[in-house]
Amino acid sequence: MHAARTAGQRKKRIGEVILGDEGREDIAGEMQRSWDRCWENQEELVNRCAESGEETRSILVLHGGFPRAKKSPGLPCKVTGS
Repeated sequence: MHAARTAGQRKKRIGEVILGDEGREDIAGEMQRSWDRCWENQEELVNRCAESGEETRSILVLHGGFPRAKKSPGLPCKVTGS
């Protein structure tokens, strides 16, 4: 049923994904890479500002993943093999 959603319907639910253990680990790795890149950007900015005098601005960067309290129907899993 979930696969039958249109792109427009998926867009309305952006941010909500149903994952298993492996998927949660994958997402955690992606989030860590994103954080690492944020810190790299800050280090690059320090070097640019030293040369150009560019003004800086503090921003709040948020990443999060929280289990929902509301139960979702989940996705059907196919059992393969005998």
